[in-house]
Amino acid sequence: MKVTLADLNRAIDRLNRRTGNPLDPYTRTGENTVKSNAGCFVLDCAYGGCKLSQIVDGGGQRDVLRVGYKSKRDTYNLIHAFVDGIEYNTLGHYRIYEAKA
Repeated sequence: MKVTLADLNRAIDRLNRRTGNPLDPYTRTGENTVKSNAGCFVLDCAYGGCKLSQIVDGGGQRDVLRVGYKSKRDTYNLIHAFVDGIEYNTLGHYRIYEAKA
């Protein structure tokens, strides 16, 4: 399966929902002004790769996984591993998905 930007954005939306962060990195506060939503996870793409970033106070970003820019496939897998770790920490166990017969 080829990983697309849409796949990555859906994974980030899942992460933002799971952590209770806003889905949009910016909120329009006036006609020509916007405010950054600190805590929101975003996709940062450059140099032919992507990475998971998080908006910080003041509008900057931090590299969450500290691995730099990776392929879309690697970034997708890293985001899902990150969400699984959050769920494990929150639930105390991994969710087990039942296969539909």
